[in-house]
Amino acid sequence: MVQGAAGALLMPVAQTILARAAGAERMGRVMALVGVPALLAPILGPLAGGLIVDHLPWRWIFLINLPVGVASVLISVRRLPAGLLVAPQGIGTAISMPIAGALADKIGPRRVVVTGMVLVTLGTLVLTQVPDGLPSWAAAFALVVRGLGFGAAMMPAMAAGYRTLPASAAGHASSVLQIFSRVGGTIGAALMAVILTQTGDFGTAFWFATGITAVAALASLLLPGSGTRTSHKEQ
Repeated sequence: MVQGAAGALLMPVAQTILARAAGAERMGRVMALVGVPALLAPILGPLAGGLIVDHLPWRWIFLINLPVGVASVLISVRRLPAGLLVAPQGIGTAISMPIAGALADKIGPRRVVVTGMVLVTLGTLVLTQVPDGLPSWAAAFALVVRGLGFGAAMMPAMAAGYRTLPASAAGHASSVLQIFSRVGGTIGAALMAVILTQTGDFGTAFWFATGITAVAALASLLLPGSGTRTSHKEQ
């Protein structure tokens, strides 16, 4: 749980640090570089884990993360003020994710995901006012709302993809979902980078993000609405 809460903070913090360091004129190149490890990590991680399990004691799966974590902490301390700007979003995600999972099992994923996407849309809408001097407390509140929304929408939406599948198709479905998730995230980051590069205006970029999340909120109405799970025999 502690590891998951910390992990939820990493991506938004890292992206903010890079965005502030790069500026609008270099945003496209920076986001392209960020996208490469995001795509490679799911491929190389399991491969490295398999090699470790085959040739070293299983504890090394966890021990190998220690030097990486220490190095990351040392680097992050130098950029801590920038990272703290988006920490509220990670905190919101960590809070809502376990609650959303339980609710999705009881009432079905549709209402949970729709609520989450509406929260993301509202939080993003507030951030469109950043160029007009949005107060820091308001931006932090909007990020918490976005985080709560992301936590409510992500896992129940993915879980909905498995609800009507036979057990034999779960492996293939998992691969497809991960591919779409990675590709979608990369395309979204690239589009935001292009908008920032062309306009230099964060307000315009957040208006674009608001529109995309609003469309996603409407699309989530198509998800199953029942909390009853359907069992499937192995095929």
